[in-house]
Amino acid sequence: MVATEVKKIAEQSSKAAEKIGETIEEMDNITNQAATEFGRMAISLKSNIEEAP
Repeated sequence: MVATEVKKIAEQSSKAAEKIGETIEEMDNITNQAATEFGRMAISLKSNIEEAP
C-alpha cells in the first residue's frame, strides 16, 4: 500500500517537473522574442532620430 502511494507521488512529481521545464522553456522563448523586438525597435528609433531634421 505504501509503495503504491510512493510510486504515485513519484510519478506526479516527475510530471510536475516536466511541466515546469516546459514552462521555463516557453518563458525563455518569449523573453528572447521580446529582446529581439526591443533590439529592432531601438535600431529603428535610432535611425529615425538620425534622419530627423
